[in-house]
Amino acid sequence: MKRWLLVLTCLLSIKASASLLAEPTKFEYILDPLAKTTGAIKVTNITSTPLLITAKAYDWILKEDGSLENLPLGNHQTTLAGNLKFNPKQFNLAPGQTQIVRFTVTMPDQPPKERRTMVFFETEEITLTGGIKTIMQTQIGTVIYVTASKTKASFQMLEIKEAIRDYQLNFYLLCLNSGEIHIRMSLTYAILDLFGQELFKNTIEDNVLLPEQKLVLKLPIEKNIQPGIYKIVGKFTFDGTHTFLPFVYSFTIDNTIEGGL
Repeated sequence: MKRWLLVLTCLLSIKASASLLAEPTKFEYILDPLAKTTGAIKVTNITSTPLLITAKAYDWILKEDGSLENLPLGNHQTTLAGNLKFNPKQFNLAPGQTQIVRFTVTMPDQPPKERRTMVFFETEEITLTGGIKTIMQTQIGTVIYVTASKTKASFQMLEIKEAIRDYQLNFYLLCLNSGEIHIRMSLTYAILDLFGQELFKNTIEDNVLLPEQKLVLKLPIEKNIQPGIYKIVGKFTFDGTHTFLPFVYSFTIDNTIEGGL
């Protein structure tokens, strides 16, 4: 009589970004139409395991909540498909080893005036422990922006609204990038009472707003504000420029405000 040994393996797939380091995280170029430039990305294996790395380029957008969504290369109007070459596209890395991935990018002569791509470096680590097979998938990327030499930048704060939920005061700012290039901005804001005394201050850094994109910024006030009359005083600053945009908004706390943008 034959006896069969049945082995059940549980497959667990995990996405992570702890196996690789890609430097720098972004490139930003200003080029004339059809002009070319080159760059180099340093990819390092920071594990104790040899890894097989695959490099892939994607189009990408930012969703309404600010999270990144990858698209197949060539599927978005801002694509660099046909205008980006990089090498090598696949390589092995020993523990602690670094590979230089070089690329050449060309500025298209057709709109839009800003193009972008994300070069991802992907790998898998497979382990088997106690009948559980774990696949650790790593995906880490470097973004490349290419902008025409003559472009318009434009930023607007369209609306501000306060909301109290579960005794937590938040402000919601509706912002619009109506220009032709992406904006990277920081915001410092403070709450002042009727006598000008500062009660709370905070900074939100490195928010990216793509062309023609709207974004709702949530500004939490991490302090108990008693009923009364107040002001929120804020200032936007924009990366790579000396431009800033201040704003002042008066509001009253009466514990009946609900909702948000």
